[in-house]
Amino acid sequence: MQKLIFPSIFIFVALFTGCASTQTQKLNINAVKTSNPTSMIISKREKPYFLATTALNVQFALLGVAAQISSGNKIINENQVEDPAIYIANELAKTLENQLGVTHITTSTSTTTTNNVKTLSEQYKSADILLDVQTTYWQSIYYTSDWNNYRVLYAAKLRLIDTKNQKVLAESSCSKNQDDKKNSPSYDQLIANNAAVLKAALKSHADECISEFKTNALGS
Repeated sequence: MQKLIFPSIFIFVALFTGCASTQTQKLNINAVKTSNPTSMIISKREKPYFLATTALNVQFALLGVAAQISSGNKIINENQVEDPAIYIANELAKTLENQLGVTHITTSTSTTTTNNVKTLSEQYKSADILLDVQTTYWQSIYYTSDWNNYRVLYAAKLRLIDTKNQKVLAESSCSKNQDDKKNSPSYDQLIANNAAVLKAALKSHADECISEFKTNALGS
């Protein structure tokens, strides 16, 4: 069984660590202020697939991945689990409002699927600045040494874009991995009560990412 499980785990580790490959660029607040931006828009993205990985469904290679996605999306949809990127973006918008003095902040009703700066700039050109926060990976998975207890992984990336000049003003990435096996929940506990434990774990990861983004990208 070990031989069947480990390759799939390596795939997920590669995906998770790969999400954190975005380079870090810190916002030059004074330089941006000289252009006198007055408006900012928050991008809108579809929820990414959520992987609910168990010791059972991880054994079946690509079929196992499909099962993890199916189970994960069911958990997210049935329990109304919000994409943490929304919360992260709204909190960072408050910081940017104070830093840059923008007077008009909106959330887009137009969904985007691109990461291309030029395309994003054109799509959201109604505002001077685009705040794009994207969940790049989220997953619940058992501990390799304890199949009865689960942890929650989360990764996101942030980009602040000058839509007029079509350039990145700031960017950073964040990845979080619980490491508290002693107090970790079982799978049933994770999704009980409308996935309350899962939501709390994601909120905790999101708060940590907000703090990191403020320090690493926004300089606050």
